[in-house]
Amino acid sequence: MGRVADFPDVLRLRGPDGRVTGLFSDCGAWFGVTWGERAHLELRTFWNERAHALQLTPAPVRARRVWADRLELEHADGAQARVGFASADALVIEHVHAQPPQPATELPFSVARVGERCWRVVVVPEGGAVADADCFERNRRRWDLWFERAFAPHAARAQPADTALARAVATLFWNWRAPRRELAHAGVIPSPFAYLGYWGWDSWKHAHALSRLEPALAAEQLRAMFSRQRRDGMVPDTVMPRASLDNWSNSKPPMAGWALEAVWRHGGDRGLVADLYPRNAAFLAWWRQQRGSGGEPFLRCGGVDRETAAWDSGWDDSVRFAGAELESGVGPWRLFDLWQPDLNAYLLAEYRAMARLAPSAGADPAPWEEQARQLQVLLRERLWDESVGAFVDRRARDGASTGVLSAAAWLPAWAGAASARQQARLAQTLSDPRHFATPLPFPALAASASGFDPDGYWNGAVWLDHAALALHVLGPAGAEPARRLWDAAADGGALYECYSPLSGRPCAGRREAVPQFSWSAAALLEMAAGGPEPAPTG
Repeated sequence: MGRVADFPDVLRLRGPDGRVTGLFSDCGAWFGVTWGERAHLELRTFWNERAHALQLTPAPVRARRVWADRLELEHADGAQARVGFASADALVIEHVHAQPPQPATELPFSVARVGERCWRVVVVPEGGAVADADCFERNRRRWDLWFERAFAPHAARAQPADTALARAVATLFWNWRAPRRELAHAGVIPSPFAYLGYWGWDSWKHAHALSRLEPALAAEQLRAMFSRQRRDGMVPDTVMPRASLDNWSNSKPPMAGWALEAVWRHGGDRGLVADLYPRNAAFLAWWRQQRGSGGEPFLRCGGVDRETAAWDSGWDDSVRFAGAELESGVGPWRLFDLWQPDLNAYLLAEYRAMARLAPSAGADPAPWEEQARQLQVLLRERLWDESVGAFVDRRARDGASTGVLSAAAWLPAWAGAASARQQARLAQTLSDPRHFATPLPFPALAASASGFDPDGYWNGAVWLDHAALALHVLGPAGAEPARRLWDAAADGGALYECYSPLSGRPCAGRREAVPQFSWSAAALLEMAAGGPEPAPTG
């Protein structure tokens, strides 16, 4: 196992209820393909969010199959077709039959005979010429290489885990987008169903996972986020195809250095480090200046109001913030009265990553090492709560624990801040069915917490990125929880944004989980390689 041909129907394009759950795309295209309801295929152009029917022949479809690199159809009259991308601008359909195809669509297309009983339909939604439409073999070689890289470190070797890992590779690269309009760099969007741009938190995770599979794309993902960096060092929450739509009301937790170190370690791109190391240093300086308060030991999350302050943390709607006061910060910023273990654990990982990168950038690692040393001690001594056996949010004004047990509990341990005793106690908390050892493990809010809702997004759902960090903390003791996570990812035909810890199904609450979600895919790729790991020390 470990090649494209091993995984037929790797992603489901429509669910049993007919809803679209998958959009096949490749080569960075800003349009995708799914099975049609009133035609053989449906093309969705993302720049205007329109759907376009595409009928290939008068004959109905008898059989369909989804591969990572192509779609295949068999018609009732014996005609066979395969569908792939020749470039970011062109969809190619190879039609094999004695009779030529009879395509019908409102989009621009051409038909050419390319062999005996073989025709090629080329669809170019925005018009233009196609340099080389003979794409299927070269696409398969490219995709096989990605599969081989993903499966090389994969130790599970069980069918559900293999299926989920193949789905993860397909999801990430189906969500790849080429430079377009005001986006000067390629990257991976979170999902084609809701998030048609680049989000900071997602982008750092995508780039870290991609560092093993396609370092060049990982580098582009990082460059895309930093391309809009302000002079004061701030990186926006979102980088959109139109810069006027970027969100500057908050940022996202700093993880760019962690991702940059992984890209450098796996790809060795010193030019990337020379470019982005000073940019990330400026971003971290912005965090210290704009999210610190009066010499406090920890940084805080903030925004222009309560909603955007929550977005700054990455947790859009958590009860962690329900009782937190907002305090005036620097300039327009309002800061939560909270010292959060997750935000400051990410900072610890950043300082260590920057220390690793500093020599390649011609900089001194010592200041980063000292900041990491100090923060490690502070996390261990100030944010641990022995009464619950976990790291917790504390009020900045008095240091009191909020008592909310959340997935932030294990982030300092992942970053290397926990003592051996804390690590052992935390493992007990993670293995306790009252808290985090739910049928699908590691909900964002402990099952014992007030406000827990299994379909409640950040108030009880399982997010695979945070679950993967818990597995890294548990080490060998996480084998059984890992199996359950792999099983959930293999079920359902697509990778979703978040899952119910009780049923294992995609969340169906007020905010339904979005399918074809990239950071869930990134988390599985990390799990397959034993990660996601913080940057190595030393």
